[in-house]
Amino acid sequence: MPDQRAFDNLWADAVVLYEDQTDRKIDADVAFREFKTLGELEGAIEKENRRFGSFRNEHRKVYSALKSCIAPMEPILGLVQKGIGNTPYAPASVVFGAAAYLLQSCTAVSKSYDGIEELFQQMSNITVRLKEYEFKNLESSLSKKITDILAFFLDIIGKAEAAIKRKRIRQWARSVFLKDDSIGIGSSVTKLQKYIEAELGLVIALTYGRVTEVQNTVVDTQADVKVVKASLNDILTNQRSDRHRAFSEADEKKLSDALKTDTADEVAREHVGNWEKLTKGTAIWIRDDVMFGAWEQEEAPCLWVFGKPGVGKTMLAARTIETLQSRYPQHSDIPSLTSVSYLYFKDDNPKLQDCAQMWKTAALQITKANDRFKKHVLATIQKKQDTFASARQIWKQLFLDFFQEDLPSSPLTSLAFIVIDGLDEAPQAERVKLLTCLSELVNRAATQSKCRIQVAVFARPDVRADPGFEKVSFRMQERLIEVTPDRNTVDIELYVKQRLSDVLVLQVLKKRKATKEFQTLAKQIYNSVLSKSQGMFLWARLVFDQLRASPSPEAIKGSLQGAPVGLDEMLYHVFKRLEVDEELHRPYLKDLIAWVYFAYRPLYVSELFILILVGASQHCYMIEDDLKARYSSLFDIIGPSVENEEDQAQAVIDQDETATDVSTFDFLDGGENSRDDDTGSASDQSDHEDDERQSQTRAMGNTGEEEAEEQTFDIPLHWHETTVTFSHARIRDYPKNRRIPKTAAVTLARQLSALFYSGEGLLRTSFRARNEFIETWFSVSKYSSLVRKIIGDYAEDVDEDQKEWAVGAAKSARTLFQPLRAACARTWLTKTGWDDPAYLDKSEKEVWIMFAFSTLTDDGDNEGSVDIFNVDNGFWNIALDTLEKLANSEPVPKSAHFYAGVAWILMEAMEDDYTYRAIEYFKKALDLLPGGWMPMEGLARCYGENLSDYETAIQWMEDAIRNVPQTDDLSGIEFYLETRISDWKLQLGDDQESVKIAQTSYEASKEFTYGNGTASDSSILRSIKHYIETLYRTHQYSRVVELIRDLDARETYEQKTSLWMVFIQFQTDPYHAVDLFNKIGKITQVLEDDSLHEFLRVSFKKVMNINPNTIADYEPIWLAYNIAEWQYHYAPNPEESIESWEKIVTLVDQSNEIVQQSQNWFRSKAAAFLSMMLFDAAKENHHTGKDPSAYITKIESLAQHKQGSRCYYRASYPALILGLWLHEYMKAKEEIWSACIRPSVKQALYLLGDQDPWNDQEAYSQLGQALFAAGDILNGSIAYGVTLRPLEDHRKELEQQEIESGAQENDSAKNGPMLNATNIGEQLEEPIEEQISRQQTTGRDTFRPSISDTSELEVVKDLHHNEGSSMGEKQEIAPGDSGDNSYDDDGKLNDADNEEEEKKRDENPGSSNNDDDGELDEVVNPKYAGFGYLWVCDGPCDTSQSDYTELWSCRVCQDCCFCEKCVELHRRDEIPSRVCAVDHPLVRIFPTVAEAKELTDALVEMRFEIQQKWLNGLRKTWED
Repeated sequence: MPDQRAFDNLWADAVVLYEDQTDRKIDADVAFREFKTLGELEGAIEKENRRFGSFRNEHRKVYSALKSCIAPMEPILGLVQKGIGNTPYAPASVVFGAAAYLLQSCTAVSKSYDGIEELFQQMSNITVRLKEYEFKNLESSLSKKITDILAFFLDIIGKAEAAIKRKRIRQWARSVFLKDDSIGIGSSVTKLQKYIEAELGLVIALTYGRVTEVQNTVVDTQADVKVVKASLNDILTNQRSDRHRAFSEADEKKLSDALKTDTADEVAREHVGNWEKLTKGTAIWIRDDVMFGAWEQEEAPCLWVFGKPGVGKTMLAARTIETLQSRYPQHSDIPSLTSVSYLYFKDDNPKLQDCAQMWKTAALQITKANDRFKKHVLATIQKKQDTFASARQIWKQLFLDFFQEDLPSSPLTSLAFIVIDGLDEAPQAERVKLLTCLSELVNRAATQSKCRIQVAVFARPDVRADPGFEKVSFRMQERLIEVTPDRNTVDIELYVKQRLSDVLVLQVLKKRKATKEFQTLAKQIYNSVLSKSQGMFLWARLVFDQLRASPSPEAIKGSLQGAPVGLDEMLYHVFKRLEVDEELHRPYLKDLIAWVYFAYRPLYVSELFILILVGASQHCYMIEDDLKARYSSLFDIIGPSVENEEDQAQAVIDQDETATDVSTFDFLDGGENSRDDDTGSASDQSDHEDDERQSQTRAMGNTGEEEAEEQTFDIPLHWHETTVTFSHARIRDYPKNRRIPKTAAVTLARQLSALFYSGEGLLRTSFRARNEFIETWFSVSKYSSLVRKIIGDYAEDVDEDQKEWAVGAAKSARTLFQPLRAACARTWLTKTGWDDPAYLDKSEKEVWIMFAFSTLTDDGDNEGSVDIFNVDNGFWNIALDTLEKLANSEPVPKSAHFYAGVAWILMEAMEDDYTYRAIEYFKKALDLLPGGWMPMEGLARCYGENLSDYETAIQWMEDAIRNVPQTDDLSGIEFYLETRISDWKLQLGDDQESVKIAQTSYEASKEFTYGNGTASDSSILRSIKHYIETLYRTHQYSRVVELIRDLDARETYEQKTSLWMVFIQFQTDPYHAVDLFNKIGKITQVLEDDSLHEFLRVSFKKVMNINPNTIADYEPIWLAYNIAEWQYHYAPNPEESIESWEKIVTLVDQSNEIVQQSQNWFRSKAAAFLSMMLFDAAKENHHTGKDPSAYITKIESLAQHKQGSRCYYRASYPALILGLWLHEYMKAKEEIWSACIRPSVKQALYLLGDQDPWNDQEAYSQLGQALFAAGDILNGSIAYGVTLRPLEDHRKELEQQEIESGAQENDSAKNGPMLNATNIGEQLEEPIEEQISRQQTTGRDTFRPSISDTSELEVVKDLHHNEGSSMGEKQEIAPGDSGDNSYDDDGKLNDADNEEEEKKRDENPGSSNNDDDGELDEVVNPKYAGFGYLWVCDGPCDTSQSDYTELWSCRVCQDCCFCEKCVELHRRDEIPSRVCAVDHPLVRIFPTVAEAKELTDALVEMRFEIQQKWLNGLRKTWED
């Protein structure tokens, strides 16, 4: 390989030759140091006009040839410089200097131009390929070739200059100049050509070698990418898990209760819809705008983006959000101090019009990524009661107070970007509120208390006229962007190109390969839309909606020519065209527009269907299709995917097509018999057990005198979740600028009057949305006042029987809704008889509407809070006398059905006074109309469920069963009622009679087939539940198995699904659940039937339906988890559960962040079971001398994730078990095994250091488990001991009771001695002598925590099992500086809080205890609150949580403990289920160690310095 010296010599020889040819010394000539680039040479030529002026002006070709020759060489000049070392002859300077002198020589001999030009042209053909060397390094062999090429180039330049100086005129002619051998230029050029060709061959060879290397690198890179991807998934999973544990379920619930509103859901929904509408590549310009950049860099707190209607402001907002989120990722698994939130105001959606709700939504979004803000919100909620009193309070306390720049000592501060779209669509009052909030932000920005909040507002320019806008008007720091047609030009072009593909005519032309016609028509559409749109997307959309289905190119051209310029004109054109084209549909279209326009909240498709049915007597079955296609220009519909529903419908169609076709046309035969048969079958389709299905049947009720049974059309379920709005706000605005024709106004008034006057029609619209219905009509006057105005303005035009009511409704909201209240009362309190199918739905939700009406004012406002009208509340939230007043508010007959209806609601309140009144009313109903099964059932439930008088309840229920009418509608009710008798017999201890009744009920259920949509479906499942319960309680396990096999043989109307499979699936429903998996598990252990195991294995495998499409749902993952747990605890081969656990973990990890959060509990538990099983397998291999590494590797994959070259461990059970393995089995160094345990310890310490006492009990438990895994038994026992304080207090109460009763027993004999450091060894499964013996070999000592200065507190041997460990050393609990009661997140004392607390103590001594009246102090102990009975024995005993005398915790298993009875069974390996391995070490944690007792005493007495001393010692030990 050529060395450095060879390169130096080669270039030096070339320089010497040039100097000989030109008689010039390069090192002494400044010209050879002046030019380093071609640009510098060209600049010098420009300056030297006197020297080169004639040349540049008259012979530009020569310079052009020179430039084309030298330019390709520039990349290699620097590369060669690296190759030739430190020689003074820099290649670039020498080449450019030589070229400059050559040009200077030409000016002296003008005839030389042609020859020099030809020379440069010839050389440029050779040097052109050198421009490819645009990289940093060259192979040494290639460097030598390139150096030779430069040497030849310099030789040619030198010879050319020498020839010119000798003024050999003949040689300057073209061609002759190169061919004259006496000059030598031609031969040099030839040599240069050969070297170039040689260089080419070398490059090919080198390229082949490099390509091979690249291929190998690509393979390696692909493998690395897989590793990185897996690591990234681990990172996200770990961070998600860590963040989930950092905030307890109580915290999350507080946040959800405070911030989660319907507005948040609507905002998210709106954002998804806008993102889907955003055309690819559009709205990019805003992120490059100077104003946007200044705002993003925090040069101004507010960015205003103004634009006229239809110019795409919402899409710009969506692009802004996307840009910010790409720059500042908002992943819920990755905490971030920079947050991006977004809000959408919509004038047709009341949930998107309230400023306070919007600020809550923004706060909720920020908590997803910013943990600091999350803690701030939690603390604010707990400390301040007025946070949500107003929008301004929310803005100030949650946002301004937090995002104010931290003190200089804090290097990192939080930043929030808030994007607000459609501010102009909010009510003016709400706009003013928001502007007031922004003014406070702007004011702070002008002071030193600046807040790091950046707000971007997208709106119409109209908002400038709002009161308060001047407070945030454009001071020097505000930024403004105007959306003009010019800015939208590129975006409109992209949008038009995208929409061209929707035009059907173009699709046909393209398919037929009519290229010319296709291109011509596409160009015409493109140019026409661009020229007329004026930058308005809405205009372009309206045009394309008309062009899409045009039948011919001529029709398209006609539409384009007729399309007016201007948005308002285009809207008028659209309406006019619809009027002409839709003559037959005009009334229908008017109804659609009117209802959507005046609704002022998005209507559901089901509501529109019913409104048009009631108002116009039209069954608009095609309404969804019309909204999506025919009227898509006007309306947007948003709702859930209906793929499953459509698939099911198609399956039915396919099934029907295979049947005999003749039967399809039976309805054409006519006749009374067929009419009767149809009516009967229709009634069978009603699911009377389900309130929603019952209401659905009513929704299709009679119009005029038609019978309800005649209506057979079922409203699709997704219609109840699909909303309808105008496609753009401008469409809603359009009628505001036009006078509504009187005929249309009268029509609307008549329809509204008919709807509200009927009562029943309006009540039907509340189906599936009763809370929203009440909120819309009874919480505010906004909507009812509009209806009253419309009806009042045209009261003379309504039907004659409605006129008087219409006049009153215009004056009073109570009059407007009086027919609705009457309809509710009739539904609740009137029936046709005891055989009325309506009695299958006795819990009348209409009561809540009447309750809301009772507090309504004439103006339409409400004196009550909308929250108290929530239909999900229990009826006990309505006072007894109020319920009775509601029942008497309407003049319905005081019949037996009246008293029965009132009594049922009182019975459901489940309070004693309500119950006794219900009994009185039920008996009154029976006096008026004897034989009523419904009041008899009500009496039975009053006595049985509310008063626990089971004997009386059974008598009444037996009477009810005997009196059930024998009708098709009430089929199956008898055995449903019998199941309650069976339950009450169990309560009475009459097990055998209970079994008999349950069996009778079950046998009766066989007369029905599940899945027929009647009340019998629920009755069947309830009969199964009670039969299993009674058989299990009476230990008749063989009969349970017989029942299961019988269920497996029973068919259902669900294809290929037995009743047994259905019952398993319903275990997620508490109403039908029976703790099936544990009961079946115990039965299999007792019977030891292999065939039963196999049957259950196959059954569970069939029913387990967990896959990527179902992982987001609760039911499938719940079933999968419980089946896997059954496989582990009870199946002969617990290894079968591994596949289930792994499937849960994998599917959750591969899902989106929403699924990962919602299913995190299942994922964590699955990972824990996997790790425990892998640990036991590794331990077995270790003891038998086999390699356990395969199992440990899998544990590592669950416990850790990698980021680059570093490894991180999750705060999780897999990490703890891995640390224990490394510690005690592999004897790893402390820094290795402690890294696995540290995250769990630190997280627990973090939770104990925050200001939320409600997560402390779980945190102590986590800390205890982590310290046990580390071998720090004493401190782990202290942590566990704190969690056991409630049990210890209960034991003290029992002891006190025994003392008072004279039956005191010896405390030491009953509970054992109080544990402390001197006798802690007594609580270990392994003798303390053996542990100390092992520790002596390591030379490790540790100091136990000391509570007080007593000689009893001696140093004992540490219980850790590896050498060199300092974990747990000298953790002291000692008295600190008294009086400190609150601490910051780092455990530091807050003096201010301390002084305040001292003051409170002085003023209220003993405030932490009960006062003289025995009432509990309402002050929450900030370090000890929410503690309860946390521990439950995992053995087979049924001991109450409060009755344990001992508890032993496993150091290996997660959350596993045994009571004093079951620990003996465990030691003898006699626990029937698979819970904990017999060789796992156990530690007695109750009775608690003395140190834990004194620590909890201090916590209860609010002496927190002892706890902090202990925690700080742990922090010091476990710090990184």
